[in-house]
Amino acid sequence: MPWYFISYSSSAGKLVKGFKEFHIKNVDDAFVYFLDKARVADPGLTGFNCVMVSTKWEDWQEWNRNRYKTRYGYTPPEHRSGPGKYRKPKEG
Repeated sequence: MPWYFISYSSSAGKLVKGFKEFHIKNVDDAFVYFLDKARVADPGLTGFNCVMVSTKWEDWQEWNRNRYKTRYGYTPPEHRSGPGKYRKPKEG
């Protein structure tokens, strides 16, 4: 499924942006769909943009890493737990 980067300016002047995975593969149809959803959330929005993005884009990769850190928690390698916690990490 393709990923989309959606950004719009709300009626209060706040910039709202984020990534969304959606099953529509046609960018034009996705643009209309997300524009309609944004208008329901904020009828007075001033600017809207929706683009299909690649998973190799650095901004998407950073967002995805942060999403998993937030969801599952991040433990640095020196605070490992489990059966191999006393082993030294492999040098590679």
